[in-house]
Amino acid sequence: MIAVAAVGTLLLAGEPLARSLPPPTATAPPTSPAAPTTPPAQAAVQVAAPTRVEVPSVDLAVDVLPVTPTGGELDPPTLTEAYWIETYGTPGTDSDNTVYLAGHSFDRGAAAFNPLFDKDAQVALVQPGAEIVVTTAAGRLTYAVESTERYPKGSLPDVDEVWNVVPGRLVLITCFQRNDGGASQDNLVVYADLVGTVRASGASGAPGATGAAP
Repeated sequence: MIAVAAVGTLLLAGEPLARSLPPPTATAPPTSPAAPTTPPAQAAVQVAAPTRVEVPSVDLAVDVLPVTPTGGELDPPTLTEAYWIETYGTPGTDSDNTVYLAGHSFDRGAAAFNPLFDKDAQVALVQPGAEIVVTTAAGRLTYAVESTERYPKGSLPDVDEVWNVVPGRLVLITCFQRNDGGASQDNLVVYADLVGTVRASGASGAPGATGAAP
């Protein structure tokens, strides 16, 4: 499960990813990235629910389904899909909040976000600058990884950096599995910023794209 205001962690199948997540209108004030998240040349892509997420550098490509935290907890129903926390931001060039995608990791089998880290070496595999491509009915949005951070699972709900309202930002959240077979104690968080778009054929607006999108 994942929660909205006190985050626990995603450990094994059936265990919560987080508990007590902050509300969509986070207490932390909106922040602006150092550089514009929507360059003038970027094609406008209307906000729409994500249907797929890909991180080519680590061979991650999974479908995305919507999920709404219940009773302050988020529990992705399956291991093999990523889940869009729909009470927060929606992908698009006019998104008004951070977009969150959460997914399970599993130390004894396949799971959506296993490729994000090396359990044996205890390091994140996705590197700054790596592309994350989110597909929606309105088009494709490419984000560049800014950084990765590892937080103790009990502290995640209180980390302003995670829950700041930052339009144009994408955050991936999963559990960082331990290399000794013990229960996970940490969450891995990947921060990325919007750098390019490709509008879907037939979507509203004039066709266009930016170079960062594949």
